[in-house]
Amino acid sequence: MLRLSSSSEKEKDEIGFIYVLSNESEPYRYKIGMTRESSVEKRIKGYQTGASNKFVIEYQLHTSEPYKKEQIVHKILDLYRCKGGGGKEWFENIDLGKIIYVISQVDLLCNIAANPLPFGSAPMHIDED
Repeated sequence: MLRLSSSSEKEKDEIGFIYVLSNESEPYRYKIGMTRESSVEKRIKGYQTGASNKFVIEYQLHTSEPYKKEQIVHKILDLYRCKGGGGKEWFENIDLGKIIYVISQVDLLCNIAANPLPFGSAPMHIDED
């Protein structure tokens, strides 16, 4: 079961990235990860040294609570998780657009859950002059 419950204050203050990497030698296989580093490039530097083909950053989202959101994305996309090795953050036979859509929706829903409107209040109306 997926939960969008509030996180601790420490987690709410955490800022980082959720990212999607690909490698040209393995089309339709993507790594969905997160980092609290100042950039995704910094995080993947270690991957680049051992790989024969360079990783490509297909997508990155600067967000709050990146670990929590990454875990939710992984659960939603579990059907596409690589079964034969590659680690728990690798997904295959899925369109990149679908991955990006899931990440953006998880980010939106978690942000709404973290900052709900008070009961009985209406959305803010902006007057156009």
